[in-house]
Amino acid sequence: MIVIKAATRVRAVLGDIAEHPCQAVVCAGNDQFAMGGGVAGALRFKGGAELEREACELAAKLRPEGGGVPLGTVVRTRGYALQAEYVYHAAVIRYDLRGGSNPADVLVAYREILRRAARDGVTVLGMPLLGAGVGGLGPRASCELLLQAVEERGETQHRICVDVVSINPAEFEEAEATVDGYLPPAEREALLENEAERYLAALSEARPDLDL
Repeated sequence: MIVIKAATRVRAVLGDIAEHPCQAVVCAGNDQFAMGGGVAGALRFKGGAELEREACELAAKLRPEGGGVPLGTVVRTRGYALQAEYVYHAAVIRYDLRGGSNPADVLVAYREILRRAARDGVTVLGMPLLGAGVGGLGPRASCELLLQAVEERGETQHRICVDVVSINPAEFEEAEATVDGYLPPAEREALLENEAERYLAALSEARPDLDL
């Protein structure tokens, strides 16, 4: 587990997100909020058909002329039969799956989820890796986008624990490694400066004829 900006904790968890004890859970959805397979299917199975019905009704209100909502859109429904009080449905891929998930859209969704969670007073948030599966981003890229969104929160009084929940052991291990390997901006900058200095020193020793 890591702590970012003192108020935000992020940890990787191996388990079923539909069973995860939390105040709010995130559904990785398509642009119509229809809940098929993967995380969405698991949440629908546990939460009930009413969960999907409300999400689809919200999508229809956002786009009454038909079609899908803009990718990156997030809506909130009740949790119904889930332990969670709220479900944040994030549109990160088209209904027909064409084009996969775009990192920019996923980052927008992560930012909006965190904003809504703060507004709702959520202290424990169950988060899947958006776009990591059929979206094609992969666990590491998606987790890095989440950490970027968390980092962008800045200083805040709202304390929250973001649990990155994966049922797949390989995905969990990659998420855990990404979270554990996180470095704050100042530490990253210092590391890059040290590496640059070591490189220049080694180059100067190998090539004394160069004016470095």
